[in-house]
Amino acid sequence: MNRSLIDVLKDYGELPEYLGEPTLGVHSRSLFGDYPISVAAVRGNFDDLQILLEAGADVCLRGEHGLSSYLQLQIGIVADDQVSR
Repeated sequence: MNRSLIDVLKDYGELPEYLGEPTLGVHSRSLFGDYPISVAAVRGNFDDLQILLEAGADVCLRGEHGLSSYLQLQIGIVADDQVSR
């Protein structure tokens, strides 16, 4: 399936942390302090990460716990690896 930026933002806009957000964009901050790229990083969704990066998302923005999306992705990969063992 070929997803677009519109598809990604529409999906993420339906998450509880973005409810009430009038227009969701690449740099929209959620109620929890995350950005769409933070959500993609935590989920380990590389396709969505690529779409968001190509649209100008900044991996250095700090999200909910003060972590950059880059660090959230690393933590997610390590946690996923630990769970699968």
